[in-house]
Amino acid sequence: MRFPSASDLLRMALNIARSSLFLSYNAFGFPATICALRRLWGPLNYYSVAWVTSLACSFLAILVERTSRRTQLAVYVSNVATESMLTSYSSWLPFVPYGETTLFACVSAVLMGMYKNKVQWNSAIVNSNNVILVE
Repeated sequence: MRFPSASDLLRMALNIARSSLFLSYNAFGFPATICALRRLWGPLNYYSVAWVTSLACSFLAILVERTSRRTQLAVYVSNVATESMLTSYSSWLPFVPYGETTLFACVSAVLMGMYKNKVQWNSAIVNSNNVILVE
């Protein structure tokens, strides 16, 4: 087992700080963007609060993160957005028993198909040997 060198520890600390900055910007940037838009536009409606602010805040937060991690973050954020959308519109949609399990199985099947067909991505989601579903 190799012990981490000082440069490895420094790189790890910088990566932790960058990811923390990304999460902090998402957490505190959203209300700050709402306040800034309210000062610029005056009274806000649902679309300006929910859509415009979240789009601007998410876009700026993703720019903070490393370029190589942006695909992974996009997959994670789209999963959270889909879950939020399905929760918000649950009264309009029919009930699907074990729907979250079905959705997970479909996404896993797509990822495993991509892995099997050796789709070339620069993403740890498909190429990593440490993905739990592959091992």
